[in-house]
Amino acid sequence: MKKILWLTFIFTLLFVSHSFADYNLTAKPTGTTINATLVGGLNNYQYQLVVQTTPFDSTTTYSGKKPGAQAYISDPITFKRVVATPPLTTGTATWSIIGNKANTLYYIRVLEIPSTSAPAKYVTEQASVTTGAVTISFDTLKTEKVADGEVIVKGKITDQPFNPSQYKAILYFTKEVPRNGATTITSNTGAIQSSKTAALGGPEGINDDGTYYWHLSGLSPSTTYYIQQTISAGVNSKVGSIDHFDSSTGNIVASATDQVSYDKEHSYTLLSPFPNFSVLPDPDLCAQKIAANGGVRPANLPFCDMNDVINYFLKLLIGLSAVVLVFRLMYEGYVYMTSDMPFKLASSKGSFFAALGGLLLALTSYIILNTINPKLVNNNIGITQLAIGIDGDANIPTIFIPTGQMPKDIYCPGSGKSAAIAKIAQSYKGKVTYSQTNKSAAAQSDGYARLDCSSFVNTVLNCAGYKAGTDFINEGTSSIFGNSEKLSMSTDFVINGGSVSVKGKVLNPGDLVGWPPAGGAGHVLIYVGNATFMDSHGGAAGRQPGNAIGVYTATQIKTLYGGSAASKTINSIKRIPV
Repeated sequence: MKKILWLTFIFTLLFVSHSFADYNLTAKPTGTTINATLVGGLNNYQYQLVVQTTPFDSTTTYSGKKPGAQAYISDPITFKRVVATPPLTTGTATWSIIGNKANTLYYIRVLEIPSTSAPAKYVTEQASVTTGAVTISFDTLKTEKVADGEVIVKGKITDQPFNPSQYKAILYFTKEVPRNGATTITSNTGAIQSSKTAALGGPEGINDDGTYYWHLSGLSPSTTYYIQQTISAGVNSKVGSIDHFDSSTGNIVASATDQVSYDKEHSYTLLSPFPNFSVLPDPDLCAQKIAANGGVRPANLPFCDMNDVINYFLKLLIGLSAVVLVFRLMYEGYVYMTSDMPFKLASSKGSFFAALGGLLLALTSYIILNTINPKLVNNNIGITQLAIGIDGDANIPTIFIPTGQMPKDIYCPGSGKSAAIAKIAQSYKGKVTYSQTNKSAAAQSDGYARLDCSSFVNTVLNCAGYKAGTDFINEGTSSIFGNSEKLSMSTDFVINGGSVSVKGKVLNPGDLVGWPPAGGAGHVLIYVGNATFMDSHGGAAGRQPGNAIGVYTATQIKTLYGGSAASKTINSIKRIPV
């Protein structure tokens, strides 16, 4: 009996040793994919590959569940996966495990699944493999306008091999200008949308050829939108560049990350550069960068206008003067030390002290001038136009810009219609300087926008979600009131407490009143509710920084513009849809 037990024990050891030796497990990575091969398997047996991020212990039995073919067991601690094969017919089993973490060490081992109810057991020692880097690749986004306020965004994954079920594409988009230097649009600032398999709908996902779409609707007219895609494959992901498109055309303007190219297109490069001064950016580019940086000029933007240039050359001239005078001191000192002629000694001595005085004067000139009068060194250069009261407007379309480029705290939701007019218009109070020649709703270098009367009301209507060309005429007063309803201030303009009626019909916030050019300048005011009107006016007062926006009661309007002067009497109304 003892001999039989000893023979059984020895046979068992030999069997176990032999079974481990007969199985050969190899593995190698392809990017983040683990490719494993088992050689020496038994036909009609089923084998499972166990993949995890922690080493295996020495046990040969497996206590987990026995999954079916291609089943997975997820363990958040060890990141364990168990992948089964169908019963073997050639003695070789292969696995290709996708969706693994990049640059991660994995341990793998093979289980043999018996056909009986006996427990599964490991038939190989553990092997290890380290995955490579993420290889997610995709084309840059393309856009196409399908209707007003609707744009299709297209993308394509170029990875090969490609399994669409393992990939996911999401899009971030926003009207807010990314801050200077930002590389991502986060979920806090942009809306999120998963990709679809069809341009105008369809289920979420990605097509077999790698293409995918987003359908963006309800976009504000003539507005720049910023977009960025993120592609994920398993636990890995890759973020694309920030692009932006114009909602009026649907075309991607340029890559927002291509800052160098964009800056060159909007800057003047000096033919002969000065030290630390070779490029002078356009004022609009400066305004965009200042707005994108929260209203503060970035440190890498030393030159924005003529004031900066004058300040630079003032400092440069002081520095050059100091250098020249130092050399003059050296020269006169040399002459004084090497000459024996009395007249040369006297001349060089006088010149030496003259140069020394000039050097001291150059080095202290700023302090002296600032002490006499600070305005002498406050080199703010501006050209003031003649003040002629109400200056009207230019009959050209207003260019609408992203909210992020506007002066700080401007309210521009792009929706709300009549209910939002008052809040939008009031937010411009103290933030606009009147201008007809350099109109821009963007914050300029001084932080103020430049708007005349028509560009102000057009900007307010656009911010409220009204469509230019459909709901309102995006031009000057000659077009706004060219074929509009006429009124008489003495008989048609009636004040009823907190409301105003024209020809028996109550005004709604957003309605426009004024007059077209007729022997003088035209003018337009916007009704904001509660018997109150607002405008952007010129004259000496309106051209003071931030002083263009006026607020008037209906009684004041009737007094100011209800007279008989044909050039300054409200005689027209343009009603805007509620």
